[in-house]
Amino acid sequence: MEPTSSQQPSSVPSLSDDTWLLRGIDQTHHVTDDGRIKSSAFLTLKLSVHILSLDSVKFLTGRDPPFRYIAAVSVRDCREIGDLQIEVTPKEGEPGHVSICGTNKGRARKLRNRARWVEASGTPEQVYGELCAECGVSP
Repeated sequence: MEPTSSQQPSSVPSLSDDTWLLRGIDQTHHVTDDGRIKSSAFLTLKLSVHILSLDSVKFLTGRDPPFRYIAAVSVRDCREIGDLQIEVTPKEGEPGHVSICGTNKGRARKLRNRARWVEASGTPEQVYGELCAECGVSP
């Protein structure tokens, strides 16, 4: 039986390929001793990310303990990797929350390899500016 539209994930084609999605990376589990991000940072059933915005950066840099890095991948990257579903999943206090579903070891490695990242030090405005520069978008 074919699923009805209400049973299908809310994959959102309205997110343009040029939309950047942010992932907070903590030091303890996802960064090697020499400072490289591990692909395990992108390996989870529903990868929690946020649409690039100053509010998202404030949310990601304001947690305790803080993230060491903030990584960014584009919706285009996700679509080119294939077999990933992008679902807009807003939460209270996180209107730009998105889930990337369908990761496995190979896709997590591809996401990590395509990711751009900055250290999450400095003010949210500074981190946001660095992310925008890294992703080639205007703040």
